[in-house]
Amino acid sequence: MASTSRNATSRPTASNNKWKRPARAQHAFAGFINVTGSLAQGTKDNEALRVFAAAGYNDLVTSYFALKYMLEHSGIDAKRLTIHDYPGGHMMYLHRPSGDALSNDIVKFIEAGGEAR
Repeated sequence: MASTSRNATSRPTASNNKWKRPARAQHAFAGFINVTGSLAQGTKDNEALRVFAAAGYNDLVTSYFALKYMLEHSGIDAKRLTIHDYPGGHMMYLHRPSGDALSNDIVKFIEAGGEAR
């Protein structure tokens, strides 16, 4: 009979601890994982790095407006930041017109060398 012990997966590791949510943070996005600071630092460390963010306008999991706010206030140069929203929810690409628009926007982003439009 196979073992059903969960000891190997139940112990926290050091790499998991860095994603812990702050216990008593008092800011607007308390409780949400925020990597925009690391992303902003990446754009400072790598001059070629550009950011393309896509979101479903009706996404109830990762809010479009939170995404937009966080990225626009992250310190990333606006010339290196492209944000698009599409009709649909969390998986907006399943809505065929949104998926097509997303695909076209990614192609344009890559062909433009990542310069914001």
